Amino acid sequence: MRARVVLLTLFFSTFAHAMVASQWVEVSGGAWHPDSVALAKLEAALVPAVTAASKDRGEMRKWTSYTFQYQGRNSLVGKPYVFVNAFCGTASVDVRTAWVEVFDGGTCYFSAKYDPKTNRVYDVQVNGVA
Repeated sequence: MRARVVLLTLFFSTFAHAMVASQWVEVSGGAWHPDSVALAKLEAALVPAVTAASKDRGEMRKWTSYTFQYQGRNSLVGKPYVFVNAFCGTASVDVRTAWVEVFDGGTCYFSAKYDPKTNRVYDVQVNGVA
């Protein structure tokens, strides 16, 4: 069992390191810092949740076309979660310090929350098209 845990940890760490370096950007000011294993699990849970939420919003872009901003936060009752904001294309702000906010644009923009304790994605919001 221990060997399996070590292998899974190595897999998620390696996968998350490559993932974070290319598309995932932590926004400053969070309450805590999600580690690479949590981010890998988050992404695995996020794909089906966003796909389901976008059914009436149009076709999703290629996953690799998105930039994912994230921040470790705590709910009002102190429960940790990760807030994720995703967008395709380029941003006109420093994505490490400012959130990219767009109020239409369809599936090019979405956000969600992730509970690292239960591996659950919730409050998924996919933009509409004006």
